[in-house]
Amino acid sequence: MQTMNFSVKIIEEKDNFGIFAIEPLVTGFGHTLGNSLRRVLLSSFRGAAITEVKVGGVTHKFSTLAGLSEDMIELILNLKAIKVAYEGEESITAKLNVKGAKTVHASDIVAPATVKIVNGDAIIANLSKDAKLDLELTIATGYGYSPAEDRPTTTIGTMVLDAIFSPVERVSYKVESTRVGRRTDFDKIVLEIHTDGSQLPSLVLKEAAKILVSAFSQIVEPVAIVGDENASTSPSSISLDDLGLPTRVTNALKNAGLNTMLFDNKEQFFKDIEKYE
Repeated sequence: MQTMNFSVKIIEEKDNFGIFAIEPLVTGFGHTLGNSLRRVLLSSFRGAAITEVKVGGVTHKFSTLAGLSEDMIELILNLKAIKVAYEGEESITAKLNVKGAKTVHASDIVAPATVKIVNGDAIIANLSKDAKLDLELTIATGYGYSPAEDRPTTTIGTMVLDAIFSPVERVSYKVESTRVGRRTDFDKIVLEIHTDGSQLPSLVLKEAAKILVSAFSQIVEPVAIVGDENASTSPSSISLDDLGLPTRVTNALKNAGLNTMLFDNKEQFFKDIEKYE
């Protein structure tokens, strides 16, 4: 078995962007490892987003609000652009209450201490002198992308937003050749990670590696999956229609008052059923 002995170097890193070099790798492992990391980074991270909004004086997204430059569709798009850091399990509420001539920013949102507004300079709306804007925002956690259509609500005045939960926005990689001694046939991965600023790129890279290790360890040292005994289907609850019996036989059994699988019945019992023989 070939030994994997390589290093991970940080070429550049900011709050929301990082470039990493992984080398040297055995020929072919550049794409194997690079693609695996990329897919995990894009799909397997839990994050937070604004999922619902209530606007004071507004009942639906096609309404307008006096003194507000934006319509509700534009307001919703601006709210979707707000990046949120929150790790709680339950949904949480934040509020925004402003009045008068003002450009409203994400930093004007009043949220619990467990919530961090990452891009506080993001513009939400523009108000005129006599305008007033009252927002009640629902912040929730999840994975990947969640379209509003999948989370319908019947609450009047509540508008559901498309939510991008993943803190990882973009990932790309390329594989280059690298030298080890006189050999030049080793692979080098140059990995670029863009996040929303709520998590450092180097941290999400490490977490992605841990997720892969956890998955592969189940192949090397399988852990038995404990099933729910109560979840198993009892044979006596299986419908006759699911057994694939001939129609004539099924009808005869149903006429005798039997609709599920049979156990411990003697031969004479079946002989007594008309048309069964």
